[in-house]
Amino acid sequence: MITNVKKSKYRSVIKYAIVLIFITVFGSLFYINLNGYQVIPKTIMQHIAYQVYIPIKDSSLWKISKESIKYDGNQNLLSMTIMSTDNQVYITEQNTPAIFTDVPQYYPALLDKLNQYAAIQTNLGEVALTHLKELNGGQTAVYNLHGTLMFARPKNNLSNTEWQQLFNSLIVIK
Repeated sequence: MITNVKKSKYRSVIKYAIVLIFITVFGSLFYINLNGYQVIPKTIMQHIAYQVYIPIKDSSLWKISKESIKYDGNQNLLSMTIMSTDNQVYITEQNTPAIFTDVPQYYPALLDKLNQYAAIQTNLGEVALTHLKELNGGQTAVYNLHGTLMFARPKNNLSNTEWQQLFNSLIVIK
C-alpha cells in the first residue's frame, strides 16, 4: 500500500511539473514575441516614460509605417502613421498632461471643445470621437488612459466600427 501512495504522489508531481514547464515555455515564447517586436527604435523608446500603443504585429487590418515614426524630445511626443489597405491614420502619443489629473473637469471640457460626437468602447478602454473645426470637421479619436494621451486622425473618415477595430488592434509595448 505504501508503494501505491508513493506512485500516486510521484504521478501528481510529474503532472504538476509538466503543467509548469508548459506554462513557462509558452509564457516565455509570448514574452519574447511581444518584446521582440522592435518597430520603434530603442533610441526613441529609452526617452519615453508613458505607455506606447502600436498595431499588433500580426494585425491583418493595420500596419505601422516604420519610416513615419518620429519622436520630438522637446514635447515628449511620439508620432507615427498606421496604414490599412485603403486608409492611413496619423497618431500622436504623449504623457497625459498633469492638469487632466489635477483638474478632473479639464479633459471632458477639452473633448467638448473638440466637438465630441461619440464615445466607443474598445479593449483599451473608452475612445472619444471628435470633429475638429480646425480640420474642417475631420475626425480625430482621442484616448486618455494609463498615463498616455493619444490623438488619431485618419486620412479618410472611419465608421465607429472601423475605429473600434483600429483601437482593438493596438497593443502596449511599453
